[in-house]
Amino acid sequence: ERKAFCCLLPWSDQMQMDSLAFVDPHNHSLQAREKGPTDEAIRYFANKAKGGADAVICGSCDYAPEFYTLREQDPWWNQYNLHDKINLRYFVKQADAIHYYGARAGLSIHNQLYGWWKRADYDKGRTLYGPADTVTADGMVIHETPYEEMQRIYNGYCDCAENAMTCGYDFILLYGFTHGGLGCWLSKVVNTRTDEYGGPIENRARFIVGLLDAIRARVGSKIVIGFRMDGNGSDALPLEDMVAFATLIEGKIDFLNTHHRGLTPRQDPVEVLNNPLPETPSELAQALKANGYSKPLFVGNGLGTPADAEKFLEAGYADVIAYVRQGIADPDVWVKAREGREDEIVPCILCTNCHNDHFQNYYYSCSVNPVIGRENSMAGYIEPPKKKKKVAVIGGGPAGMEAALMGVRRGHDVWLYEKRDTLGGNIRFADVVPFKKPLKAFKDYLIDRVGKEGVKVLLNTEATPALLHAEHFDTVLAAVGARESVPDIPGMKEGLGRYVIPGSEAYDKADLVGQNVVIMGGGLSGCDEALYLAWKGKNVTLLSRNAKVAPKGYFQYRDPLLELCSQYGVTIHTAAPCVGVSEEGVTFLLEGQPTFAAADTVILAAGMQSKVEEAGAFRDCGFDFQAIGDCWKVGAGKNAIRTGYDAGVRL
Repeated sequence: ERKAFCCLLPWSDQMQMDSLAFVDPHNHSLQAREKGPTDEAIRYFANKAKGGADAVICGSCDYAPEFYTLREQDPWWNQYNLHDKINLRYFVKQADAIHYYGARAGLSIHNQLYGWWKRADYDKGRTLYGPADTVTADGMVIHETPYEEMQRIYNGYCDCAENAMTCGYDFILLYGFTHGGLGCWLSKVVNTRTDEYGGPIENRARFIVGLLDAIRARVGSKIVIGFRMDGNGSDALPLEDMVAFATLIEGKIDFLNTHHRGLTPRQDPVEVLNNPLPETPSELAQALKANGYSKPLFVGNGLGTPADAEKFLEAGYADVIAYVRQGIADPDVWVKAREGREDEIVPCILCTNCHNDHFQNYYYSCSVNPVIGRENSMAGYIEPPKKKKKVAVIGGGPAGMEAALMGVRRGHDVWLYEKRDTLGGNIRFADVVPFKKPLKAFKDYLIDRVGKEGVKVLLNTEATPALLHAEHFDTVLAAVGARESVPDIPGMKEGLGRYVIPGSEAYDKADLVGQNVVIMGGGLSGCDEALYLAWKGKNVTLLSRNAKVAPKGYFQYRDPLLELCSQYGVTIHTAAPCVGVSEEGVTFLLEGQPTFAAADTVILAAGMQSKVEEAGAFRDCGFDFQAIGDCWKVGAGKNAIRTGYDAGVRL
């Protein structure tokens, strides 16, 4: 039994519960510009309660009513509007859906219009307030918050808290990170006031203490109040000040939520890109525990599997471990953990696609969970199978394995053909790249489930039309993948298999790669290959014909990846199209001038082409046929899993 403290019970001193299932706050594009929770958002959060979470925070509301007019300027701001009472019935529906599954429902109250982070394109024309007068790096003027503005802010928070209570939510969580919003009052760097709100930590905390008092005066003990703050100290807010502040508000809140925001700077890509578990999930939580802090401590931010969380609880570093991304990858993670089905938990690969889609595509999805973002619509798409089918899946990559799993789960007889001696397809490289452990864990999960759930796997077996015709399949799903695009550059085709190696083979043939390497292609895969080879001691030059390297990469992965490439000596040239390849190296244009980079080996990472003809050869090998994965459309891992899932559930 997992024992953890949680204050999200009916108001009492009895806080013991058998659970570590808490969903940390996060927003998503399912909300779009609707002011109240949409049906999609209601189902999304309800599924977490259905999957075993005991307490679910349903995104955020902004304290300022005017935020909801200003957000029209930006398509990805999507906070709920808890001020307009015409929307409250939708909030009631959301809380009720979570309560239906026996969980507690909460809302976080945010502060996008206040604090340190300002944007010239978004905040232009407004009077901007912060703890003290300052000018941001991009020239935005921030004014010291006067007393009357403080009271207006208090009223906005109190209105949100009262409306959340009215709608049936059990708790609220106030954001207090020092990089923006309320937490900037605590910062010695930002808060330079000289009155009673500046100076020692007791004064810097005064504004927040007053806010908590105002909220409590408005709602009394009818709703639980939590406060969220950084987990680690910084120059702006040293650990001793964090402990002092947490002690000051100890009697005014019901739980404290701390967020592990990274360790000290690290140089090893194995540590940085795998987002490893820290020895302690939060410096603040550990310090407060040592001082006998009386309120439950919730700690989150990528702290691993339920087994990892259990270790932190047993060590006494936290009372509750909170999840976001793992609960996106698998909303049933909590019930699977409780029932001892850890091997069935879909691992999060830390790709940050759940963030990236939000900003780039204005939608919400997950690379390993094809249902995320379309929970409601999938219920209408999926129909019971009409008969048991005999199904052939050609290719044991992620698309093929996902399709095979969905097929056997729907009761079909599925044969999976793989010409290699192991499954994994184009993510097999994770076995040899130490900084791809989360991806390896997902690959291993798929292979494990395929083996345990009844898929008939034929390794070292290359599917041919004749072979499939002989077996009389009802349905054939082709997941034969893609090949590198070979640009029409002098010397390129002649060099393939000699001094030019396709990127998909770079990891398998790493020992054959020479000391001086040029990588043609500046996407994420090219950058990953550049870092891997530089980490192995090679001299690497990366050439991108685009003006930006890895333009589709989300900053949480892209930025540390490029920083590590720099640390390991990778030379990167942008807007540098290649014009010639030879055994001596690569000629490319730099600011329009021919430039030469010596190379023993050239890695081709300039894009992929679907194997359309190879897939089409199997079109008449069954009554039904479907191409899936990269041979249907080249894309990221999300494309492979989603097309595989869709084809499998249509069977």
